[in-house]
Amino acid sequence: MANRVYGGKKTTRKKSQTLIGVPEPQRESLLDILCENLEQAKKNIYVNRIIYLGEHSFESDGPDGISDVFREVINEINSGYNDEPLTGIFLHYKKYFVHMLEGSEDSIMKHFHLLMDDDVHNKLSKTKLVLVVNHINQRFVREWMDIPGKPATLLEKIDPDCDMEKSGRYIFNCVQKVYQLCREIREMKTKNEDDEDSLDLRKPTEPSSVSFDSSFYEEVLKAYYPEINLLQFLVQTRFLKDLEDYINIDGCPVVADSYQDEVWPIPSTMVPYTVFEKPRDPCVDLPTHKVEQVEEIVLDDETQIEMTEQQ
Repeated sequence: MANRVYGGKKTTRKKSQTLIGVPEPQRESLLDILCENLEQAKKNIYVNRIIYLGEHSFESDGPDGISDVFREVINEINSGYNDEPLTGIFLHYKKYFVHMLEGSEDSIMKHFHLLMDDDVHNKLSKTKLVLVVNHINQRFVREWMDIPGKPATLLEKIDPDCDMEKSGRYIFNCVQKVYQLCREIREMKTKNEDDEDSLDLRKPTEPSSVSFDSSFYEEVLKAYYPEINLLQFLVQTRFLKDLEDYINIDGCPVVADSYQDEVWPIPSTMVPYTVFEKPRDPCVDLPTHKVEQVEEIVLDDETQIEMTEQQ
């Protein structure tokens, strides 16, 4: 008997797994690997990076300044529900701005929809999308940083009607400067955090929005600021997509009408039922036409009588 009672307690004899056969191996699905990689990278979901720039008519100082407006938008998203918070570097001049934003796709789209508010959108005359990178390896910074800049002037004159190749070089120079600026700021932040660790100070663990005092590092960071006439060219070039068009097209997924409840059953021509069937080789699998084959024409009785009379 498998069950025996000793001292009033019931014990169960377990069968040995070695007598049954080879044990079942532990199988990992793609979801298990994805969740493990996200956990090691300390992420909840994929993190994207986006760079956009534009022209504004905000005041440089005061409660209605551009830095306060963008900081309020960032804090509204980070303080509410989000799968990945928004971090990045916001570099703004008197008339232009460059924003490098990092976060999940949902958080970034929330940020864009808040920018489309009438009070904010009316003061953003031109906005251009420069770069979109999906599933970045790591963030540049762990908070959202506001940097007021004083850019230099590009000595080279830029033709506003230049071709695609020359415009691409200017776009690449702008992205390169933004990346170098982010890399330099990250090294400064890392050095400061190491100094705080040596003094046993507590480091911030949650993303926040801070104003980076660039006056101490102005001589170092100024070399990585995009020039004012470069931004003036980029907001006018036809080779960059408008930010509003990107929000309207890529930010709203298209739902096919055939998959709604209006039509039932779903038309078979719209559903890919044959995706798992074996593909055909048209040179081998399809039937071939033989020249020797003669088609038989079947005629009714009246047609045969008429043909006989004509002969």
